[in-house]
Amino acid sequence: MNKKVICLIFILLIFHLPGCIHSKSRQNNTVFQPRFNAYGLPSSGHYRGLAAADLDNDGNPDIIGGASSAALNPGVIAIWYGNGTGHMSRPLFLPIKGEVRSIAIGDVNEDGLNDIIFSVRRESSGIKVWLNQPDRKWIKGISPVEGNNYEGVLAADINRDGHIDIIAANATTDSQAGIQVWQGDGRGNWPVESGPVGRGIFMDIACADFNNDGILDIAGSGWGTYGSLRVWLGTGMGGWSAIPHLKSGSYYALTAADINNDGHMDILAGTYKAGIRIFHGNGKGGFQMGQSPVNTGSFWKVVCADLDGDGRQDIIAGSSDSSGMRAWLGKEEVLWEPVYSFPDSGIYYAMFIADINKDGHNDLAAASFGEGIKFWPGMGGFINKPGIDPGDKNEFIDNQNKASLGEVEENDVFTSISGFPEYKIGPGDILEITMWKHSVGTKEEILVRPDGKISFGFVEDLKVSGLTAIQLDELLTEHLKIYIKHPQIDVIIKTYQSKFVTFAGEIYTNVTFRSGPGRYELKGKVTLLEMLSKVGGPTQNANLRDVRVRNKNGQAFSVNLYKTINFGDTSQDVIINDGDLIVIPAVTKQANRVYVFGEVIKPGVYTFSGSEMFLFDAISQAGGVSIFATPESTKVVRGDITSPEVISADLKALMEKGDRTQNVALASGDLVYVPRSFVGNVNVFVKQISPLINLIFTPARFRDEYYDW
Repeated sequence: MNKKVICLIFILLIFHLPGCIHSKSRQNNTVFQPRFNAYGLPSSGHYRGLAAADLDNDGNPDIIGGASSAALNPGVIAIWYGNGTGHMSRPLFLPIKGEVRSIAIGDVNEDGLNDIIFSVRRESSGIKVWLNQPDRKWIKGISPVEGNNYEGVLAADINRDGHIDIIAANATTDSQAGIQVWQGDGRGNWPVESGPVGRGIFMDIACADFNNDGILDIAGSGWGTYGSLRVWLGTGMGGWSAIPHLKSGSYYALTAADINNDGHMDILAGTYKAGIRIFHGNGKGGFQMGQSPVNTGSFWKVVCADLDGDGRQDIIAGSSDSSGMRAWLGKEEVLWEPVYSFPDSGIYYAMFIADINKDGHNDLAAASFGEGIKFWPGMGGFINKPGIDPGDKNEFIDNQNKASLGEVEENDVFTSISGFPEYKIGPGDILEITMWKHSVGTKEEILVRPDGKISFGFVEDLKVSGLTAIQLDELLTEHLKIYIKHPQIDVIIKTYQSKFVTFAGEIYTNVTFRSGPGRYELKGKVTLLEMLSKVGGPTQNANLRDVRVRNKNGQAFSVNLYKTINFGDTSQDVIINDGDLIVIPAVTKQANRVYVFGEVIKPGVYTFSGSEMFLFDAISQAGGVSIFATPESTKVVRGDITSPEVISADLKALMEKGDRTQNVALASGDLVYVPRSFVGNVNVFVKQISPLINLIFTPARFRDEYYDW
């Protein structure tokens, strides 16, 4: 094996096989902060893809995240460049038409710069490439495939020719899916397409040497009726030999790692409804199912690291059914002890473990579907690192906004003293200072000047901006001791005029008191929901599931106040900061729509709010299926007129057996069609309903002709 191949495999192991972080020395082990506090990059919305790599060759890890079009229109690849000290650049956005599902990194054109490969669905679909250019510039590369629904994607030299190849999990339909490999030529082209299997829905892949022959092998996570976890051993020439299926079921993301420290690669898998699965490799291509920390619930990604520094590998998993993050500590005799310090709500997809700030301790990052990208720093990480000001606005982690009530100790409006929040004085505030002489007090109102200074008595040009009333009281007392033997003063904030928040959108206006959209003073620590109630509250048309917050630095995110109000999820009730813009959008009935036709009781157009509707909801709104329907052959048509995608769904299994794998997530513009008879040939089916497809995918014609059709 030449040096170039060894180098490529080394890069792969670092960035594309997020495995166990282990060290013989306790000093070098990853020990995460005991409270497992989560922080977030300046990010927002529904992230699924996440990766870490050095993109600008400065020796420091950078962060790459992929957001869906439901959160940022029309969807983005976001890049944060790191400097290795815990500070990150402002995000650079690469626009994407659609929902980014997975991200991989590799130098596909061999120019010495890592490129970005990602899978995308909805408005556009397929596997896309962004080519890295000097000076942090990016251009579009050649896509190996357009169309189809892909999930997990990896970059690796699968055929040992020294060039990066792309491996992807195809989740289109059972008959039009499988695992595909596009062999790269080192110039950004993909002349050869192959793959170990061409049928069956797959959600993810993992590459590792499972039989210790020095050649990369492939594991694939199957999904649906015929789903199972499968492994193919590579020949090193672009070919594979299959081993027996490990276990049937519906699997999500995969991780290849040596979790039991025996020197052989194992497989960790998230599942639908069946918890976490662990398969221990024997180094010869065989696997034995190990003890799982949990056998219920749906989990997407599973990674492992030594969290407590005891030399054993521990497990961290992200829930795909809104149950947050879970972790288990590895104990003797393969026992797992749960850790309850991670958030117990929210959906988490991709994760990685890497030393972001280069302090010798690995940090955990996760893509949150609704809260951007969140971090849990390792012990000794940046929040304990000397010389970093926790109030620095360029800090790698921004906890000023993206934290719930109990997590923020300070922002531009307040700071905590002895556990109590105190307002920070600023330019424009009016102070009332009382000088006491025995029991007689003399009051004086003083305006804080634009330079943040005041003059009082014998004290001239005293800097007070950023101080609390208590701190100013103590500071003035010290200064006055020069002139007065035992000065006694009191300081209060008479008028608050330095900190503001702006509300826009669906805010109720009451004529009897100041309310409605506008600019409001901040007088201390206050949550979004508290402030919303003070300014009039939401209107009946308010969409509380997607409240947008933008701070004065231009960073934005969305929160779901509906969860706070109805389910007590305080993580959504963020702390307001000075300069924040809060937008309460309206529920747009025409923004999202699906079309339900065929053998249903009430065919027609059905609208929904939020990012997506599910198949069962759409059928329910259409009154259910008729007695002539063949629900097991239900089709979802998505895309454009020239090349619509057809997704098969067994509606009968969904309704009668509760098989949620058939409950397809619908996007705006989808056509749901319940046929009268079994659909065998998809191409014939598309031709048969082409007049309907033409109407739906041409909105103006549809509006004119629908009711006469």
